Amino acid sequence: MADVMRVVSDVKADPKGIREFAVDANVTIEIGDECWLDGDDVKPASHANLWTGGLAGTQGNLAEKFVGFAMSHAESTVATTVRVATKGKAKCTLTTATTWEVGATVSGSRNGATNTLHDQQVDVLANNQANQNLAIGKATKRATVSTSEIEFEFLGRTVP
Repeated sequence: MADVMRVVSDVKADPKGIREFAVDANVTIEIGDECWLDGDDVKPASHANLWTGGLAGTQGNLAEKFVGFAMSHAESTVATTVRVATKGKAKCTLTTATTWEVGATVSGSRNGATNTLHDQQVDVLANNQANQNLAIGKATKRATVSTSEIEFEFLGRTVP
């Protein structure tokens, strides 16, 4: 997917929410990608190392290691760093249009039949105890008509 700025909150008002993370030479991260911490480097949600063998386990793995959304681009040719918004509001495309209430659970989304997640798409899950460990964010606006884009608040869990 192309670079798309997903963070909609005012990062100028809270620059402490922006962190720089290392990126391995063989990893590409685009602006707007959901990022997770793998050791001392970040990777996009679609990276194969995140997959645990099932969707719920992988969504939980992303939630547990989630750091935020990429604010800069990193090429796969050299080891570098990438800026990541670790807290704020994001606006993402939903894999399947749906309705939801404020506080609905937002989680990583499976990329078709592959064993990877989308980098810049999310799912809305039922807001129940079983799904709390799968959340990378919570919906900030209600949608009473089926819609394909959601605005949600996020907070990186593994921020140093």
